[in-house]
Amino acid sequence: MRRLLSIPLVLVATLTACQGGSKRLEGRWRGATVIGVAPDQTVAAQAFANEMEIVAQGDEITIVTPPRKQPTKSKYTVVEEDKTHVVITTKADGPQMREKFVFSAPGTMRWELGDGRAIEFKKQGGGK
Repeated sequence: MRRLLSIPLVLVATLTACQGGSKRLEGRWRGATVIGVAPDQTVAAQAFANEMEIVAQGDEITIVTPPRKQPTKSKYTVVEEDKTHVVITTKADGPQMREKFVFSAPGTMRWELGDGRAIEFKKQGGGK
């Protein structure tokens, strides 16, 4: 009996690890605010953030950055996810490069860049 119960648990764990993307990350996000940037870099960093956009659909993520606004598109894998954050790796950057997105309020996402720096995004299109 114990063996029979362990098979569905292994299957659920495997399916969760191979999920096609994060529902929380899904959608179009626009850069709104920079956090933890040196005072002499705030104006430039804020202008950069305001032009950034992240679009996540299924297991694909597209990041649009200024000044050229050329999108970088890649498949991604969820490495860790709970009620407050999602950690992903992308095929373009490889498994060693983890990206963390924190969700502190409906329609708000913070991309943690390290060293206390982050860019806060607002969800576009009225989604939560």
